[in-house]
Amino acid sequence: MSDFDENRADAYEAILDAMGDEKTVISPNGETSVITAYVKARQKEGLQRLAMITDSQIVEQSTVEHKGKTYRVSFQSGCNGMFDYALMMESASKRRDWAE
Repeated sequence: MSDFDENRADAYEAILDAMGDEKTVISPNGETSVITAYVKARQKEGLQRLAMITDSQIVEQSTVEHKGKTYRVSFQSGCNGMFDYALMMESASKRRDWAE
């Protein structure tokens, strides 16, 4: 592991200790768990998105509640026991299947 990755993991750990709070995660099979995480708004390519860092590994397609809204969790990166996830808003409407 590079020095950069080690330093980034140390920084993430310090952020979690100082500003992290508890989040309830619901896995695709309905199991719930409580993790400590920090959520931050990020701007990427002109689009606003939420990023979450945690020291807990989360199953793909899990959901998490943040500020009263439900978000789908998508893994972005991980190093040295710290994980970075993107949070995407859950929608009540289903995506239409355009294939015939």
